[in-house]
Amino acid sequence: MTAALRQQYLHTMGIEQWRLRDIQQIPSVACYAFQFLKNGQLVGVLLAESSAQNHKVQEMLLNIARALKLEAKGQWYSCTPDMSAVMDELRFVIMMGEFSDSFDEIVVIKTHSPECLLSQPALKAETWKDLQKIFTLLEG
Repeated sequence: MTAALRQQYLHTMGIEQWRLRDIQQIPSVACYAFQFLKNGQLVGVLLAESSAQNHKVQEMLLNIARALKLEAKGQWYSCTPDMSAVMDELRFVIMMGEFSDSFDEIVVIKTHSPECLLSQPALKAETWKDLQKIFTLLEG
């Protein structure tokens, strides 16, 4: 699929794409960072704002990976990790919390932070609706 056709397809499906301006523009925040793999190949990254390591948050993020039928590898970082080495491999980035829009030709799905979901469980349905866009993306 050509880049133009892929962009048109994603637009038709209601999935926004962002352009990478400068990886250094991502503010440094404490977060969980998970790489998502499908059949052993890197397909996406999840960045989830979290002020401290939290077992409930980590378990929720691993459950998200399971629900998306993806393998997850990651951990908590005291500041946003440098992703410049893997940017060319990514098909999507999930940002849970207050991160900037700093990506080019990578689908960015922004949704609620894990801590917000734990304190307001009613928002989980809205977040799941956002995350379901990944199924469409991985099929295309």
